[in-house]
Amino acid sequence: MYLNQVEERADLKVPVLGLECNMGPNHPFAYRSNLAYTYDGFENLGHTDNDASTYTHDNNSGVHENNGLLASFSDDYRQTGGFFYIADYAILIDYSLIDGVVEQVWLSPKHVHGTVSGAYPEGFTRYGNSSQINARPTKRVSRYMKEGVGKVVGDQERYQGTLKDLEKRN
Repeated sequence: MYLNQVEERADLKVPVLGLECNMGPNHPFAYRSNLAYTYDGFENLGHTDNDASTYTHDNNSGVHENNGLLASFSDDYRQTGGFFYIADYAILIDYSLIDGVVEQVWLSPKHVHGTVSGAYPEGFTRYGNSSQINARPTKRVSRYMKEGVGKVVGDQERYQGTLKDLEKRN
């Protein structure tokens, strides 16, 4: 799955999220260009995503509200209610039953999915992050490359303009 997404990202010519360092553009961790964070009662209705990538990858867990460290049942973290679902497959992940990090991968542009928030004990919340290749920035990169505004350096596109130039184009 990750190598498929690495190839999709490279084909779309969008930058890798984070620094490539010594891993190179084809490393399995170079699979995304976007990262979204959620916390403290996040929820959304069933939807599909406008992503250019086939998959979305998500990690989430209960955390201590004051420092963001992972929380567990032994810390008296007990979420009530709250779940993630993929409607097309009748899959429901009940967060209140899981003591630890939940890792989810799904076909977000294809399958209806959503999150229902739960209640958290005082001093705790739920943190999540999802990573994908979002279609909107991908279209911008493509437009900049076609218009000659951007410069391709290896696998990455770097915009060579000012904020005012960006605002004029939007």
